[in-house]
Order: sequence, then C-alpha cells, then structure tokens
Amino acid sequence: MIRLKMKFRLLIVSVIFFAFFFACKKDKGLSQSQEFIKYFGSSSSSMGYDLKQTSDGGYIIVGSTLISGADTNVFLVKTDAQGNKQWSNTYGGQNSSTGKSVQLLPGGGYVVLGTTYNGNDYDMYLIKTDANGKSLLGAQNIPALAGKPDNQVGNCVQVTSDGKYFILAGSTDSLVGSNRIRTLLLIKVDVGGNLIWSKPSAVSTLSQYGNCVQLVNDTTMFIIGNQNIAAGSSSYNLWPVVTFYGNNFNEQSSPPSLNGNPIIDPNNSYNGTSGQIVRKSGNVDFIIVGTEGNNIYIGDVFDSIGSLSSSALPYLRKNGLIPGGYTKISNGNGTLTGNSIGLTSDGGYIIGGTINNGGNNDQYLLKTDKAGNKMWDNSFGGSGADDHGEAVIQTSDGGYAIVGYSAIGNNTVMTLIKVTSAGTLQK
Repeated sequence: MIRLKMKFRLLIVSVIFFAFFFACKKDKGLSQSQEFIKYFGSSSSSMGYDLKQTSDGGYIIVGSTLISGADTNVFLVKTDAQGNKQWSNTYGGQNSSTGKSVQLLPGGGYVVLGTTYNGNDYDMYLIKTDANGKSLLGAQNIPALAGKPDNQVGNCVQVTSDGKYFILAGSTDSLVGSNRIRTLLLIKVDVGGNLIWSKPSAVSTLSQYGNCVQLVNDTTMFIIGNQNIAAGSSSYNLWPVVTFYGNNFNEQSSPPSLNGNPIIDPNNSYNGTSGQIVRKSGNVDFIIVGTEGNNIYIGDVFDSIGSLSSSALPYLRKNGLIPGGYTKISNGNGTLTGNSIGLTSDGGYIIGGTINNGGNNDQYLLKTDKAGNKMWDNSFGGSGADDHGEAVIQTSDGGYAIVGYSAIGNNTVMTLIKVTSAGTLQK
C-alpha cells in the first residue's frame, strides 16, 4: 500500500512537472517575435501611409481606400501583434479624403490628420477616435484662413506633452499676384478640434511644403519641409525650420515665428521627407531622410550654436555624426526613395522607402549604424506587383514594421510587413 501511494505521488508530481514545462514552453513561443506580410482593403485601391505600434503589441495603420469613382475615404486599421485585423473603419463620407499621419492618444484612442475635399477646395482633415475607431469629433475640417485662398494639405500631426493640443503640419495656397504659391502651414487645435491659431510661412515666389513636425520640448518644434529652388521649378531643396514658443503652447501664446534657411546645394536637389529627434550630450539633433537623384540620403541637422535658442538656424552638420553633412546611400543600378526614418535601439537608424531595379517597385528597408554606414538592406515585393513603402518603425521585440501598398493587377492593397532585427521574414 505504501509503495502504491509513493508511485501515485510520483505520477502526480510528473504530471504537474510536464504540464508546467509545456505551459512555459508555449508562453515562451507566444512571446517570440512574429514575422509576416499582411494585406488590407476590399476595394480596388487601398493604401497605407503611417503606422504606430500599440500598447498590446499590435499596430494602428492609416491610409486611404477607394469608395466610388476616384473618391477615397480615410482608412484606419487596427491589428493584433501577428498582423491580423481586429477592426477597420473609414471616415469622410461622400467627400474624397486621405489619412497621412496617426498618433496614439494618452488614455487610449487615436488622432489622424489628412486632407479632404469640401466641394470647392481642400481642407486639413482631423479625426479623433476612441480605442475601437469610433469617431469622437464627427467630420472635422480645419477652418480655412479667413479671406485667403485655402487648398490646405495635412501631412503630420503631433500631440503636446500635456495631451491637450494637437500640432498639425502641411501646406496651403497663398496668392502672389495672380499666381497661387504653396506655403508651409502650422495649425494648433485643442483636443476638441477647435482652432487656436494658424501660421503660414512668409509668402514668397518659392513654393514651400511641410512634411513632418517633431516637438522637441514644450516650447520648441522642428519641421522638415521642401522649398523649390526657383519660381516655377519642379526641383526642391530641403527646408528645415525651427520654431520657438513660450508657455507650453498654451492658448495665450501667439503663433510661432518660423526660423530657418533652406539647405541649398547648387548641384543637387533634395527632397526631405521625414525627421527623427535624437538627443546627445544635452543637445538636440535631428536626423533626416530624403531622396536625391537615385539615392537615399540621411543627414544630421542641428542648430548653429550647439544649443537651441531663438536665433539658431539649423543646417546639415559638417563635422561629427555624418561626415560631409550627409551620407548618400546607393544600391547598384536601383533607384531608391527614402520616405521614413527612425532611431534604433543600437543607436543606428532604420529607413523605409521604395526601390526600383528597372522593373516594378518594391518596398525597401535599410539599416545603418550611428554613422550612417549601411549594415543591411532588403526589399519586398511580388513578381508583377508594384510595391511602395511609406513608414517604418522599430517594434518592441527589436524587429521592424513597414507599411505601404501593393498594386497587383487592377487592385491596390494596403500592406503591413513585419521583419526580424536582421530585416528578414524568417529567423
């Protein structure tokens, strides 16, 4: 009887041990990184332009989807960590609308900025949702500048540190004689979408665009834009701008002054598309990515005196992080386009964009070290497909996710690609 009891106890202990072992093994497997390619959109045209990783390990993606004819709606998609769609929603009704930028809101939910057609011209389009994509503002067009031509375009949204305001960056029309010239436009609204101020850049004969805005702290922001090299020219130089405020962007603060000169290279035209804030030794550095000719370039922009002040004018660093002011990266005979850049956990950078090797386009990922030297690159795209990469992030497991779109036959679908830290789909 005693031996029987001992055998029974050993059996129970063994069952518990193996149950615990396999449970731990299963949990370990669930925590490992997931690599995938996912497609979203049931219409003949859906595109992805921006993404963020959410607190549950999933992703929020914004773009556009075709609703009828040539009209699109803003398309917002939420996925789990494996890229499986949890929900999606469209915004814009019968007006043609596109979403270009998305941010997470404190306490949950999302804010989206894009552009919508109001029947006469275009407005910035602000969408605020709860965690399930339900709109909390309704149709919220940002009001036009009183008495001036409009045609606003919304490209980037940021949330102030106190969570009370949104800073919007884009461009608008201004009249110069009988001609319409694009000018950079900054707008500040409260979380209810109410306009606090609008600030266009000074009107000149040169068109200017605001592509990306980063909030340095509660009083200063940095903008990446473009300015054409001559009136009527289709070539553009990079235009970095630092703006200085007071009093934490509060309602009493006046619209900002726009400080900054274009970075001009007479032999090349640069198209600055994205920015990332990097802090080193107490100073603030801004890492930018763009396209010049067939190449991607990255550069370190910082203020002229080494610390931010109202008199500082940013420019490409001539000595230091990236020798010569910028690093040009090519890929054989391929044509590269850099659309997004992020700081990585090893101090280097991840760049997302598009590569064309003489045939169709593929989505493109490029990893560099902290000096801008290429460590690896990889491209993704199917045979006969036309793929474009728009925005990239480093994920919580050390891998990377890029969003964009893929044209297959007569259909274009939003794409989400998740890769390992080495840029591959498989370990």
